[in-house]
Amino acid sequence: MGDPPELSVRIPQKRDLPIKTHQFSENFVIDFLLLTVVDWEFLSCLLYLQEPLKFYDKKTGFVYVGKMGDEREKLTIGLMKCGKGSGVGGSAMTVQNAVTTLKPKGVFCVGFCGGMNATEAKLGDVVVSAKLSSYALRKVTDGGIEPRGTIVPLNKRLNDIMRHAEDGWDPPVKKKKETRPKVVLGTMLSGRMLVNSKNERDRLLKYYPDAVAIEIEGEGKIPIKC
Repeated sequence: MGDPPELSVRIPQKRDLPIKTHQFSENFVIDFLLLTVVDWEFLSCLLYLQEPLKFYDKKTGFVYVGKMGDEREKLTIGLMKCGKGSGVGGSAMTVQNAVTTLKPKGVFCVGFCGGMNATEAKLGDVVVSAKLSSYALRKVTDGGIEPRGTIVPLNKRLNDIMRHAEDGWDPPVKKKKETRPKVVLGTMLSGRMLVNSKNERDRLLKYYPDAVAIEIEGEGKIPIKC
């Protein structure tokens, strides 16, 4: 499989985090919330968070808030961590509490994912979910398996924006000519099972042939129907 492209930027360390803790005001709102799981996902986002401040609320836990964007337009962004998966301590409850407190316009799960199609997405590429499919829910009969997961498309306005996510993007990697990453807009699978098996990946592709990646937190942000 090889190694991902080497970065040309320095990822912040935990020692770079602000020490002072602030309290949210009653009317505090943010534009968007970034949800991460492991430290290096969180710290990679922190790299782009301008002048971050640390906030604490008993419902949300710690949230780091700062600005992202250029001089013409800056957005107020919240950055926080949750537990793995969509269950207890994971994305479902974390997002519910954060949305109630911070009232963001949208929530983005930011982190790594597994590839489903090597010709569509390679190591280092950025995958944007144009459509999220929860694959774990299914009906099993003697005749076979019938997928029953929820399929949720990206909001139309966000979809129109994300189609141009690569416009003007300069990937922060050292060898750009050899391994220039790209932005891939496609179907993302989400479920509570961590898939690290070629056989299972190939089985999922039979039911979701247009899937380009798979992860385990996004399921907690969509409704599940039987």
